[in-house]
Amino acid sequence: MPKVVDILKNSLIWLIGVILLIVPILLLLIWKTCVILTAKILRPSLRSFATSDLMTRSDAVYKKPLINIGLILKFEGSVDISDLRSHFAKCLLDPKDARNQPTNMNLFSFIVRYGGYYFKQRVTTMNLENQIYQGQVSERESFSDFVVKFMYAPYQEGEPFWNVCLLPGVDIQNSQKVRSESVSTLLFRLHHSMGDGYSLLYLFDQFTQGSTPLLGVNTSIKESFYQKVRKFKYAFNMDKI
Repeated sequence: MPKVVDILKNSLIWLIGVILLIVPILLLLIWKTCVILTAKILRPSLRSFATSDLMTRSDAVYKKPLINIGLILKFEGSVDISDLRSHFAKCLLDPKDARNQPTNMNLFSFIVRYGGYYFKQRVTTMNLENQIYQGQVSERESFSDFVVKFMYAPYQEGEPFWNVCLLPGVDIQNSQKVRSESVSTLLFRLHHSMGDGYSLLYLFDQFTQGSTPLLGVNTSIKESFYQKVRKFKYAFNMDKI
């Protein structure tokens, strides 16, 4: 009999605890739903984050980002910054989907806070001179230090959360900078709330107008992680999930 009493007592404690936990969670879910619906009506330019988006950032929107993903590319020959901007826009910014919206919408987005939650806000105009610019590594600065400074620099308020930096005449050998007029280096960073490693490879594939087995199968930067994994498996004729 004492065991039955203990079981009933413990069950009652757990029941009360679950009720006390569910109530605030339900209230938060109701509040979040109301904020999202209100944003759709009053701020139609805002987009809520998808479940697959990685939202890792500090409370202040325009401080040093916690996580960026990036690419370091090496080009033979000199690269003109104007040609680079034109090619980037042609490959990644100009393409539209069936609804005449940018295919890579996250490249047009920055983050705002509304009703206590973060949303993606589309820019009205984009200044490519701010997004894609020419940098210079000083003589006393190592390449690694320059990359760290580039990756953790704050994003400009109201501008998309990505940047491209061109380093003309800089060759990278064993992580060391070497001056060479026949080589250029390009750095590309993207905030992790706007894309993951797969998305970055997809952008690189589009930028180089490639057609790799993994990325050339009607994929999109907006697809969920599950959809990406499925197409990754199908590209190698693996068993379906």
